[in-house]
Amino acid sequence: MQRRFFEERGIAAWRSGVVPEYITSHPFLAEAYARIAIDWLREVHAAPEYNPDLPVRIFELAAGSGRFGFYFLRAFSKVLRIEQQCRPDFFMRPGSVRYIMSDLVKANVEFWRGHKKFEPFLEAGLLDFQCLDLDWNPEEPDRESPEAAHEKSSVARGNPVALIANYCFDSLRNDVFLVRGGRLFEGRVDVFRSPDTSPLNETEDTHAPAAGDGTASKVDAAAFARLELEYDYHEVADISNYYREPEFNELLARYRESLADTVFAFPVGALAVLRKFAQLADGRLLLLSADKGFAREADLLQNTEPDLVLHGCFSLMVNYHAIRQYCELPGGSFTQSAEPDASLKLVTALWGFENSPAKFRVAAAADEYLGRLNPEDLYMMRKNLAAGDALSTQYPEGPEGAVARFAGLPGIFARLRFGGYDSEILFAVYHRLRELLPAASAGQKREALRIAREIWENYFSIGESRDLAFHLGVLLHEIEYYQEALWFFERSRESQPPDANTLYNLAVCCYELRDFERGLDFVAETLRLDPDQPAARALRIKLEAEAHNFGA
Repeated sequence: MQRRFFEERGIAAWRSGVVPEYITSHPFLAEAYARIAIDWLREVHAAPEYNPDLPVRIFELAAGSGRFGFYFLRAFSKVLRIEQQCRPDFFMRPGSVRYIMSDLVKANVEFWRGHKKFEPFLEAGLLDFQCLDLDWNPEEPDRESPEAAHEKSSVARGNPVALIANYCFDSLRNDVFLVRGGRLFEGRVDVFRSPDTSPLNETEDTHAPAAGDGTASKVDAAAFARLELEYDYHEVADISNYYREPEFNELLARYRESLADTVFAFPVGALAVLRKFAQLADGRLLLLSADKGFAREADLLQNTEPDLVLHGCFSLMVNYHAIRQYCELPGGSFTQSAEPDASLKLVTALWGFENSPAKFRVAAAADEYLGRLNPEDLYMMRKNLAAGDALSTQYPEGPEGAVARFAGLPGIFARLRFGGYDSEILFAVYHRLRELLPAASAGQKREALRIAREIWENYFSIGESRDLAFHLGVLLHEIEYYQEALWFFERSRESQPPDANTLYNLAVCCYELRDFERGLDFVAETLRLDPDQPAARALRIKLEAEAHNFGA
């Protein structure tokens, strides 16, 4: 069902907001990862084992909408250029560092391939795409492991590999175990459907668009919500031979010894992915991962069976403690940033760098770039902005004017800069910003223009109905930057269905710029769509008069 859900939806799963991504697809997190990756690459480049004839690959697993990959590439390419200016031999050859975006769904990969925002990175040899099934099973020959897929693509092995796995491990296979009285029991799961008037998996989803082929989706949130799980426990007689992988069995044996009277999920899918990629990288692997989960052994105590977390599809809490144990078995290092009790865990792990300075450099970089601020904080800030602006409007004369300053242009600009020029934050403060801009100083207007351009450059569209270009055009029109506003309205016209408001705004900008003939063309188009719009009729009269006077 999970696989079908994503295959049927494609990009629409994120476009409609059914599947969450904001926290782990944010410019802040992407920049932090990019800086950690550069610090790691410095040590990879300096190591005697580095082979300059082979690429160093950074895989983004389950890349979904593609938004995080775009943010990462923007930040990474900028830092990489600076590093190359300082060290001309630092991965200068095109393709010597390759960022590989991967996903189960072919339609998602094709969407990225056709996205204009990725063109510069493809041309530079920095980016590649791949359809990759992470949840393979060795007993199902029709599914390929990462190792098999890359052997087919003739990509040679040898250099270390980095993995980015955000909101990825929570959707891969898990086994469930019970520890009681020093004994380990496997949980065998039966899935039932609660009583409902419609057949399982055959209702239309009213919360999201249909699949890309025009047919209604067969798997929806209601189908997942009707699932009931029932567990039956059976003792594991021989832990040493339970899995084919001896390391997995060693972890199970540790849990049997250390835990008591609890149920825990064992992330066998995530561990299998890490094991395969470590083999590709000859044992030298960097993992950067963000997800909800458990990072401490204490979090696994006195637990019941795991629940399905529903958000269009479903996910599970990630047992990062097991991943940590797996990393440290051969002497690897593992760091969890941010608060231990934060629901979002930020994880950095290294395999195969025990005697390398990379171990210390990466740990320091993770502490520097991820330890200061959890992306959840940015999410909370975005959610509270609208409420904060309403409060500031109600009580503009707060203690010593602090609330008023926070709600004023300097405070709004600060939040937009701090939030990484995030369009979601712009929409949260949009109405307040539009109220304040007409009275802005000349310097503030210039800063508004700069911020608008940064937000647009940092924007990665997945076809949402909300029109960023139109909103930016309106803001710039408010401060009489008519040429720049015209440019944004033109971008809106290119990307959206015909709209009378956009065409009217184009005509207004042309009037202000004294381009009367073009303005008349836009007014004519406006009135074809909305013949009764009085503002457009009045503007046509003014444009005709100005065009006549200008011609005379």
